Formats: sequence, C-alpha cells, structure tokens
Amino acid sequence: MRVTSLLFRGGDKHHSMIRYFLIAAALCTAIAAPTQGQMRISVGAGLGVAGSTESSLSEGKGGTILMGQVVRSVLPFAGIGAEVNRWHTGSLNTTFVTGIVQIAVPLTGVRLKVGAGYGTGDPDGLGKVSGTTLHLGGSYDFTIPAAPIAVTVFGNALLSHAASRSMQMVGGGLALTVR
Repeated sequence: MRVTSLLFRGGDKHHSMIRYFLIAAALCTAIAAPTQGQMRISVGAGLGVAGSTESSLSEGKGGTILMGQVVRSVLPFAGIGAEVNRWHTGSLNTTFVTGIVQIAVPLTGVRLKVGAGYGTGDPDGLGKVSGTTLHLGGSYDFTIPAAPIAVTVFGNALLSHAASRSMQMVGGGLALTVR
C-alpha cells in the first residue's frame, strides 16, 4: 500500500492509527523550533529477531530490518522526530511507526532514544497483531570529517501491546545519516 493511500484514503482502524501517527510525527518535526537548525535523516538496514508473547523472544525468528528516521533539533542535545522499523522474513513481518525523543550524549557520537507509536504485523505465523508500541534504542555516529554525513550503528527494542497477545522486535544494523 502506498504512503499516500495511508494518508489520504479511508481504511480500517489500524490504517487510521498509522495515518494519525505519521501525520503527528510530520507535524512535530515540521513545527519544532530548532536551536541549531539541525535535521538528521537516517536510512539503514540490519538484522533482528521478532516474536510474540506466545513464546519468549529467544524462540523468535531472525530476519532483516529496514529503518528510516527523521529527527529535528529542539534543544542543543535533544531532538524530536519519527522512526519506522520494518522486520521481515519470508511471509512474516512487523512494522513499527514511532514518534521519538532523541538525546545526544555531549562530546560523543552516542544518541539515546525513547518513543511511542503503533506496531502491526505477524511475527510468528499465528495471525496479525496490532497495538500501541514502546520504543527504546541507541546509536553511535562514525562521522566523516568535513562532510555532513555519518555512518551510524543503531540498535532498537520495540514492544507492541494488543489485547490478544503482544509482539516484540530487537535488532540493529548500519545506517547512512545526513545531518
């Protein structure tokens, strides 16, 4: 399904939730008054494990992760933005869309983030799960001197709670970051 379809067409309540989170994240990013005028855009890939509360995460399935993030500075060491994490292997997949607050540890390339949003998918072949998501993560930037880009190592842990069961995903990888 195209992003424009999610944003402008009607749909079931799950697509409506994703639409509202995408619009809210875009508005937060657009209206934030940055003190340094800095925006970060990261796109990356990696590996991860996903599962549901029907079993432990150690019994989850491994797969590939795609990550996209946009963060805008609101204070010298803090920013707000949005992040999308997609895990998949074969016919199993999960997608998490979260609004995040990211804190940069001064004088290092370390960034810590916390967020909330919405997750949906089928991590274990037992049927689709959709619900509210908690997002914890971190990253480290390997900067390239005199260039506005960095190679970023990232890690994320996401948990979506639903009435029937919850799903979780832990993973990490490498991203290219434009700053």
